[in-house]
Formats: sequence, structure tokens, C-alpha cells
Amino acid sequence: MNRLGDILPHPTPPHPSQRGASGSPAASSGLPATPVAERRQNAVSASHSASSVAIPERLVEPAVAPAASSYIGASIAREAERAAFAAASPTQREGMFVSPIPARPALTHQQVAECERAADAIAWHLRPVSLPMLAAWLAPVNAAVRNPQSRDDMMARVVALHEMLGDLPGGAFTADARRKMRPDWFPSAGEIRAVVEPGARLLTAQHELLLRMVEPVAAEPAAPSYTPPTEAERAAMSAKAHAVMAELRAAASEREAGKRGTAGRAPPLSDGALLAHYERLASNGDRAAAFRADAIRARAKAEPDGLGGRGA
Repeated sequence: MNRLGDILPHPTPPHPSQRGASGSPAASSGLPATPVAERRQNAVSASHSASSVAIPERLVEPAVAPAASSYIGASIAREAERAAFAAASPTQREGMFVSPIPARPALTHQQVAECERAADAIAWHLRPVSLPMLAAWLAPVNAAVRNPQSRDDMMARVVALHEMLGDLPGGAFTADARRKMRPDWFPSAGEIRAVVEPGARLLTAQHELLLRMVEPVAAEPAAPSYTPPTEAERAAMSAKAHAVMAELRAAASEREAGKRGTAGRAPPLSDGALLAHYERLASNGDRAAAFRADAIRARAKAEPDGLGGRGA
């Protein structure tokens, strides 16, 4: 592995007369350390630590059972199809296909434990990239571009780039991602993010899917119990149904009789029959029936033939 110190030229050390008590120019001037000086010191520390940082060749792959691996692959592929469909225009969407949501596999206790270990391993790779790791990742790039940076400029660039890229996981800074960049000039933060961010999204998706498989499967709700009716209940339901059907047939017969004219209508009731009917209703508290009964009695008193005159 190339060392950052072997690739970059060493700066000229300051003259002993320029050193202070602590051996630094800032100490000899008596001025407090500025943020720039602090960042410079961080870069120096990063350059010293970069030589001991191992850059992974490729993204870590979860070591899980084939069923879990297939589920992870199918879920990630479906998400890519869904994103492509959402980004396509209405014309481009013709003929596009989004796979159905894959079913979560049924795993044994041993396979669940494998998913837990794989999730922990990916979580370690999801930690934000460190300053030494970014310096080590950029060291071969600096040696390959047309404008290689001096040691001081390289340290300053590493600190600035880490401030812009510190949200990305260190596990995404692989040698494969570095080879995809192929810059002619020293890369910017946007160029680095463009080659590293896809791997970061893949690691995040794998971690979320592994955690999903580790979670216990929710129990399906029990089917509602069914108790068949007893013979008495069936007889009561049958009698009720027959009564309803009889009422419907009677109503249909009345409608049919009304269509045929007055020939099929029942004869009108006499005043006496109506009075008896209304008195029965009035005894149950029906005020309208009581009013009609009073009207029939008053009319019977006024008419000479009494209650038998009408409808007899």
C-alpha cells in the first residue's frame, strides 16, 4: 500500500531560531492557535495515520443464508426499478415493469443469528469516513493526476474535503470506487461523492433489510370463530323468513289488484266498523284515532240513519 508520506514531498522544517518553546512557529509568535492552524494540525495527524489505514477492495457483502441473500438482492433490485420508473417520463414508462414486493423469507434461528452478525458488520462499515481514511483513499489519486498536490496543499485539501464528505460511510470508500473516478485533475468533493454515494446507499439498504429480517414476524390475526346455529335457532330463522315472504307476497298481490282496477279492491268499511277500529287504536294512546272516532260519533248523531248508513 502506498504511503501518503512516500507520495507527497516532505515540507522543509523551520529553522531552529523560528521554533518556540513547544517547537512550533505558532508558539514562537505567542499567538493563539487559529481554526486554520487546528485544521492544519489535523491534516498532519491524518497524514501520519494514513499509512496504517487499510482501504477495502470492494463493498462488504453480508454473509447470510441463500434465502436471505436472495431477499436482499430482490428488494434492492425492486427499489432500483421503482426509482427508475418514478424518474421516467410518461412516454418512457410504457413497457417498464416494477417487480412485486418480495416476500420475507422464513428463517431458522441460526439464519437469524447470521443476519444479526451481518448487520453488525455492515453497521461498522457505515461509520462516517475518518480523516486518515480519506487521506489514504486520496493518496493514489494524487499521485495519478496531472496536477499532484504538494504535501501542504494535499493536507489542506484533505481537511476541506472531509468537511464536505464526512457524512459518507467509510465502507463506501473502496478501491473499486476510486478506480471508477479516473480523474485527470485532482477531484472535487462533487466528483468524489458521485462515485462513493452509490455504494453508501447500497450499504444502507443492506443494513435496513438485514434488520428487517432480524425483527420477529408479527403473528397473523386469528380467524373469527364460527358456531353453527342450533336446531331451535334454525327453526326460528326459518319461521321469520316465511313470515317476511308472506308479507312480501301479500303486498305484491295488493299492488297487482290495484293495477287491475277497483274490482279487486276490498269493499269499504261501514262507520260502525271504522269506529270500532279507531276506538281500539285510541285505547292504545293513538290521538289521531281518537279524533277520528269523535268525528264519526258526531256525524252519527247528525245523520238520521246513525252508524249503519255509510258503507253498509
